Amino acid sequence: MNYLEQSEGVNTRNLPNGSILTVETTYSVYTLVKINDQDYVAEGGKYIRNPVKVKIRKQWINMNERVEIDMPFRKRIHTSPVRNIRVATGTSEYDMGSRDQEGTLGNMV
Repeated sequence: MNYLEQSEGVNTRNLPNGSILTVETTYSVYTLVKINDQDYVAEGGKYIRNPVKVKIRKQWINMNERVEIDMPFRKRIHTSPVRNIRVATGTSEYDMGSRDQEGTLGNMV
């Protein structure tokens, strides 16, 4: 499957359920575990101190853009701009900050 687009972002809809995304922003780090196309268990940043089920608003998580996260019982969170994305599925891993990795999702694009 094609998870990545020209090393600019991750198409979250194409990731298998259970995939783990580590999203590094300018000021925080978020861990997102995919439940289904919009639902994730998230932790990190100033407002998500404990794991909680959230919704990700957009299909793509792109470098240098903000991620929109809908919290239960709270308004939407807009992260600071994304600086790096790491993706781990059950069979492979990819770090967008490290472009030359053997045996990773980056080689599967």
